[in-house]
Amino acid sequence: MIIVLWLVFAIFVGIYANSKGRSGFGYFLLSLLLSPLIGFIIALVVSPIDENVEVKELASGRMKKCPKCAELVKREALLCKHCHSDLSECGDSYQDDLKKTETFYDPRFPKRNCPNCGEVIKKGRVYCFHCKTIQDSVNN
Repeated sequence: MIIVLWLVFAIFVGIYANSKGRSGFGYFLLSLLLSPLIGFIIALVVSPIDENVEVKELASGRMKKCPKCAELVKREALLCKHCHSDLSECGDSYQDDLKKTETFYDPRFPKRNCPNCGEVIKKGRVYCFHCKTIQDSVNN
């Protein structure tokens, strides 16, 4: 029974470390060899990896990158807080790039014909791969 609990807690430590952008398997092994408590304390103390946090913030749509200094700013910002450049004409280029990828999926979009070129767009796709237009709404 103790071995099963040890293994389960080690798995939870690995999952927690993975959510912070750290190696889940590495923390699982650390917890398995030393102790799940020690592994959890170490995972709790280390900071999350910034690159993974940045990708999550951009993908969520809450933040965008300044085109001048490449720092994250709020999506609604009109002026970059880092370099003070004007962001009023800056689009959400990361969001547009994300929508163009094969993996972007939104279940609200039905199978339909592209309004620009007439090609069939598969269910869930936001981007027409034939004419390279982004479908902004479900009704397009």
